[in-house]
This record gives sequence, C-alpha cells and structure tokens, in this order.
Amino acid sequence: MKKRNSELIPCFMIFLGVLGILTNYTALGNTILFIWYILFGFVTLGHTMLLKDKLGLSNLFLTATLPYFLLPYRKAYYYLSKSMLTLQKFGDTRKALEYAQKVKMKNFDTDNEKSFFYSYLCSLHMDSGDYKKAKENILAAKELPHNKKLDKSYDKILKIIQENGTAD
Repeated sequence: MKKRNSELIPCFMIFLGVLGILTNYTALGNTILFIWYILFGFVTLGHTMLLKDKLGLSNLFLTATLPYFLLPYRKAYYYLSKSMLTLQKFGDTRKALEYAQKVKMKNFDTDNEKSFFYSYLCSLHMDSGDYKKAKENILAAKELPHNKKLDKSYDKILKIIQENGTAD
C-alpha cells in the first residue's frame, strides 16, 4: 500500500468512529477508535511536534502511544521519533541509540527514508565516539538512492569521520 493511501486510512477510521459516536452507535464508534489507536497511535502527531520543536507535546503524544501493536511503518517512526526526542530533549545519546536500534529498516517505505535513517544512525555513533560504525552507516546512506541534495552533507560527514583518524 502506498504511503499516501495509508495516511488516509487513519483519517477515515477517526471519521467513522466519531460518526458512530455522534449517531448513537457508540459501541461501534468506540471500537473503531480503539482499533485506530492500537494500529496507528499518536505517532504522526508526536513526530510532527518533534519537527516543529514542540518537544513537550511530542513527548506527550509518544508517551500516550503503545508501540506493541502499531503497524510496521508506524512502529519504525515511533522508535525514530523516540530516539530523536531523547537526543533533543534529554541529550542522552546512549538511550537515543537504544531506541534507534529498535527500528527495522525494512519498515520504511522509501530508500530516501532508509538513507536518512542511516545518516541519523551515523550521527548517533559519532556522538558516542564509535567512528567505525559511523562510517559504515554513512556509506550505507550514500549507497541507497536518496535526495541528491544530501550528497554534500554526506560527503562532509564522511570527511569528518576520515579526519578523525580513528576510522579505517
């Protein structure tokens, strides 16, 4: 299923759930909303608030989401968002790396998303001083098809890693 269609499904489910509640089909409406919550959670809201630098709201939405039953794509973004939030809000690289390692790369829809994620892992490994893994991740990011605007950034990161002298 394409990402655009998968973004319409949760909206449709919310609409049906609210419509069910408003038309006295409360049990059906609540069931639909519960299924929506289990499969989709508040990941999109949490990730969006993170990107808008509203870390408190992002934390609220991500904390209110249970990752166990989320659809695979949502689960990948849940753990990516938790990782980014942990790094931005708390500055805890170790914990951010733990969350990032829970992401299953195959759950991203596009190679561009995978490439971005590899570059994010690279930055986490650089922050933790593991330049060997950082180099592996930035090379993996460069190998995947990605937005060519990222090439300059990837090259700069690789140069920093190589200048450090600790990566072969």
